Amino acid sequence: RIQVMMSCHDDVAHKGFYATHALIKDRYWWPDMKYDIAWFVRTCHLCQIRQTRQIYIPPTVALPAPLFSKMYMDMMIMPVSGQYCYIVQGRCSLSHYPEFRCLRKETA
Repeated sequence: RIQVMMSCHDDVAHKGFYATHALIKDRYWWPDMKYDIAWFVRTCHLCQIRQTRQIYIPPTVALPAPLFSKMYMDMMIMPVSGQYCYIVQGRCSLSHYPEFRCLRKETA
């Protein structure tokens, strides 16, 4: 097993677990093969020397827009009531507070 893992890991230029596992699983099988390959790649001296540490960058949290600074608008045609036949609706993106107004014309 060690000889198989050494030759396959060296053939893929020490690319890591996934490349080594993909190469070996097409040709061989043994119980707990995945764990053996993971151990072998983790303990490979050349891989440890060349490994660069990954820098952890914490995720940034987007700040929500203040109340009523971002609005969603929609216009609906309704049955005529009095002189009004349109309703315009606005909704705050943060609080979801709705606001409605009746309109006589669509361009009002």
